[in-house]
Amino acid sequence: MKIILNHQVSKDFISKLKDSDVYREITSLENDDDYKSDENLNIPQETIEHCLERKNELINLALAQVVKESDSLRLLYFTESDSVKKLVLSNKNIKPIFNIQGKEMTFFDKHLFAEFISNAPEEHLMSYFMNSCFELTDFNNIFLRESETIYKKITDERWTLILKFISWNKNIKSNVDGLFGSIKYDKYGNFEDGWSWFNRSQAEDAPWALLGHLNPSNDIHLHILESLYERVAYKLINPSIESIISIFDKWKYKPEFDENDEGIKFKESLNRLRQLLSFKICEDNERTEGLWNYFRTNEDKNLRYGYYRCYKPTLDSIKQHYDKDKDLFIEAAVENDYFYLRRNEKENEIADLFVEYKDKTKQEWLRGRYNYKKTTLNESAPTLFSSDDSFDRNLDEEDLIKEIEKSSKVIETVLSSKIDNTENYREKDNFKTIYWITKQIRFSSDLQVKILEKVKNLKNLEQQLKEQSVLINNLKGWVILGFIAVVVLTVLK
Repeated sequence: MKIILNHQVSKDFISKLKDSDVYREITSLENDDDYKSDENLNIPQETIEHCLERKNELINLALAQVVKESDSLRLLYFTESDSVKKLVLSNKNIKPIFNIQGKEMTFFDKHLFAEFISNAPEEHLMSYFMNSCFELTDFNNIFLRESETIYKKITDERWTLILKFISWNKNIKSNVDGLFGSIKYDKYGNFEDGWSWFNRSQAEDAPWALLGHLNPSNDIHLHILESLYERVAYKLINPSIESIISIFDKWKYKPEFDENDEGIKFKESLNRLRQLLSFKICEDNERTEGLWNYFRTNEDKNLRYGYYRCYKPTLDSIKQHYDKDKDLFIEAAVENDYFYLRRNEKENEIADLFVEYKDKTKQEWLRGRYNYKKTTLNESAPTLFSSDDSFDRNLDEEDLIKEIEKSSKVIETVLSSKIDNTENYREKDNFKTIYWITKQIRFSSDLQVKILEKVKNLKNLEQQLKEQSVLINNLKGWVILGFIAVVVLTVLK
């Protein structure tokens, strides 16, 4: 362990060094695997306080990058340097482990946070709200903007600015896995508990409130929603048709916009948002037949898009929907996993017909997107999606077990590398668990191969016994025949 991390001698050690050596000691932690992976290893606060007393900009900048404790980052934030402030605000450790106030407030108290969001420079707001420490569930209060929250007290311009930066934050997304449906896991690969589900479902509902708050004639508002809904799979369970009609009526192109280049682009953006919303609603309400019918039969093709992207196709439906919407149908269906399934003859026919229609499009990007999606699905689940003739769907039991063993070895190699290279000790433990599960799977397949060999040996032995039984029966026949011949010859004599 580095001396600077030793709470007993850290300050004394640092105080005897020149500024250049202190800087070098701090920056060396950026490449220290133990420091990065062990949450209990931190620079002591008294050492940080001593460093701040030196009033050296480079030392403070170095600390702003490597410090992991929220309280220590708070000390750094309240230095005079604008550059240090921006680095602190982008440090992913600004969130304290326990935070009883709003999750988005990090090390600020309520008063200071209200001051920050009201008056901080735009660059500071950007560093803060694009910080990867935040998750979708942290921003419910901002999206809802209810009267009792501090967000109601800031100007519309400041609130919109914050929303814009949040929409640029790539970590603000739903944690979705699975080919069909939404299986939710936490960041360690565990199923979410009931409380986590409640928080997430609220967070995924919250952006829906933005559709009521924001203005469809505002270009920035439109791009905020479009950017958010690309990544937020909100759960709007059983919404009323009336509420959906109201939202789509609000967010549609109005004739008062001029048909110039900017107006055309704006109309295209509005249509993309309508497509996204229709997809998100259909995705989570497939058992609500009336809702799906609303989108399937809607006069607006941008609302039909959502249905096309989720439904289970048939040969007749593909012909019908393609004749009606041509490239828009292809664009939606390219994202629909059901069009790539090849588990049986019926699915092969559907997939082949879709390829035939897809090849008619003049949109090269759609062909490229199809090829990318097809390759990705084939690699992730070849038994479901592979169309490669070399892939044997009729593997006998022994060959299948050998395939499992071969794949398990590859997975073990990848996981072993992950275990060696990951910085987070919890992730390391998680990879270790998966590694040993994979080992057990391979061990089981080895046992099954041995059992199969035993069964084959028994079958061979059974076959040999049968053959010997036939030989014995044949021999008996020859003995009896020989005996009869002897008797006949004796009589003749």
